[in-house]
Amino acid sequence: MACGVCGQIGHNQVTCDHAIARVSFSRGIAKSKRCECCGQYGYTIQRHHTRGRGNLSDYLDLCEDCHIECGHGGDFQNLAVKPRVCRVLGGASWWCRWSRA
Repeated sequence: MACGVCGQIGHNQVTCDHAIARVSFSRGIAKSKRCECCGQYGYTIQRHHTRGRGNLSDYLDLCEDCHIECGHGGDFQNLAVKPRVCRVLGGASWWCRWSRA
């Protein structure tokens, strides 16, 4: 049976990384100076939980516009995603082109 929050199989609403309490990233991990979605410098960078706010296994450092538009589909009520296409600039996300993984 699929999770009622994210629709994935293998867990339920109680254990869903998108529904549990937010877990903060360590401040010891330096943020990128470049948005990992649009690739531009000089913007305020926010750390984005790409697998749900309760999962620290992956993240992207995004500018405010990309965080909302690309990471949450324009609304923070939407589930977090790891964008492969920048909706702000209309091209492949910077992390896809220069993947660190």
